[in-house]
Amino acid sequence: MMECGTVLTLAFLSLIIICSGVEERGTSSVEEDVELERQLKILNKPAIKTIKTEHGDIFDCVDIHKQPAFDHPLLKNHKIKMRPSFIPEAEEQKAPSVGAKAAKIGLPDGGCPQGSVPIRRTKKQELKNAKTFFNNRKEVIPTLNGDKTNYKGDTALVRWEGNRRVFGTRFILNIWGPQVDNEQYTSITTWLKRSCGIMNAGWMTDCYKETGCFNTLCPGFVQIDTQVPLGADLGPVSVYKGFQYELQFDLFKDLSMGDWWLVVGDNKSVGYWPSELFTAINEYSDRVAWGGYTYGPSDRAPPPLGSAHYPFEGYGKTCYIRHIQLMNRYKTFYPPNYHNFYADY
Repeated sequence: MMECGTVLTLAFLSLIIICSGVEERGTSSVEEDVELERQLKILNKPAIKTIKTEHGDIFDCVDIHKQPAFDHPLLKNHKIKMRPSFIPEAEEQKAPSVGAKAAKIGLPDGGCPQGSVPIRRTKKQELKNAKTFFNNRKEVIPTLNGDKTNYKGDTALVRWEGNRRVFGTRFILNIWGPQVDNEQYTSITTWLKRSCGIMNAGWMTDCYKETGCFNTLCPGFVQIDTQVPLGADLGPVSVYKGFQYELQFDLFKDLSMGDWWLVVGDNKSVGYWPSELFTAINEYSDRVAWGGYTYGPSDRAPPPLGSAHYPFEGYGKTCYIRHIQLMNRYKTFYPPNYHNFYADY
């Protein structure tokens, strides 16, 4: 068993989910290696500046107009937005304090220079993992309808279903760093779904610290912030019976422009998924879920979920998601009607 510590990264799935921390065994053919090298040349852009984190991840500062998002054929003529057209209001202006501290997120050394954005450098193994994950996605990602026919992991989530149109969600995640070994991962996240379209955001731990491949391996997400990229480390992490750390996430649709924005912490706009990429979820979401899931080989004990402790143990001992809100067409976050909630374990 190889323990990997408590390295967390900010992880996102968008549109088509094509990657994970599950390592693909065996050797590649010569043709596969050639194709992987070709893809790496496309994904890893020329850098204005290179930043290496304390955990060994490398981020390249790339010209904002030449980032991987614009390799997507639908975004060839896309005009970059530097901020959403509005900041959502909230019926509850501030989440009540529970004593937790705000988790830190961002790159060292001041991040990237203006005019450039940080892009996590992709490794060949991540591309191999992408193929494995996509081939096994029904076993890896839980559904939002409670059907576990194909799913082979553990899950604990609460889902909302109602007759209201939802245009986003706000929530606060408790940050933990559970131990996992090779071929395992564990995630705490949220889903927004309509028909076959799905968006997902949260934190993830995996043994190879390769959750960044959830991010720019699928061209389309437009990075805006110069210090907080997809795949950024989160920390410190919570300690059992000790200090607790948490981070607020906003994932919402810009109702004027049609883009879906990701905002973390104190109104830090990381970037957005352009409207050109969406079909089913382009207008709104009708199902939302918050929770966690794990995945690992069936011949061993599953990896821990959250803090690896049960909810009845309470604050400081169990992982939580709190201050859950939905966004309506009036650009306001509001507490959902809990009669429309369902639990899946």
